[in-house]
Amino acid sequence: MKLRASFVSNSSSSSFIVAFNKGIKTFDQLKKYMFPNDNLEDDAASDCDWYDEKLTVERAVQIVLKDIKKAKKATKKQILEELTGLGDNRGDYKEIFDLEKEHETATRIFESQNCLQSIYSETNDKKVIKNRKEFFKKWDKKFNEAYMKLAKNVYEKKFEKLFKNKDVFILSYSDNGAGVERAIMEHGNVFRNIPYVRVSNH
Repeated sequence: MKLRASFVSNSSSSSFIVAFNKGIKTFDQLKKYMFPNDNLEDDAASDCDWYDEKLTVERAVQIVLKDIKKAKKATKKQILEELTGLGDNRGDYKEIFDLEKEHETATRIFESQNCLQSIYSETNDKKVIKNRKEFFKKWDKKFNEAYMKLAKNVYEKKFEKLFKNKDVFILSYSDNGAGVERAIMEHGNVFRNIPYVRVSNH
């Protein structure tokens, strides 16, 4: 189950569940798959013009190739755990994946969770703290089960066929002190030509 942050930050990170054709091992194979109609010096990002630097197609392919060589292929369990993070971005269910029912379910879970979290205010009272921990331990399990059920539903509807016979990797990119290249990898829609889903980890 993905952890959900309880604070707001100006920095961000995202996980990308990306499906690659089986057997991709070389730069040329990956470039042909990710950017079949682009030159090496073209801009790899389609939606990230607030940075002065440009991430070329050549550099983007180099980064991804290095990352998938270091990573292990994602299991279905790992994919489902990542998809539970969409509960925090419940609009994705409706706007990106066209899943109205799942959008409403995620909204109810998310708002119920926030409501319960507001029951206890900050306090130094040891008895209140103990009760709070026991309370949330019980309800966290229920919420986690609900998010996982939702993730399975979304996976079966939208991704099971899409990821079939593919090598799926979970790659992470961030604009939090990781350099401009990694920031553009997060925000630049670099995987636009291939099957993927982005899960924000703010």
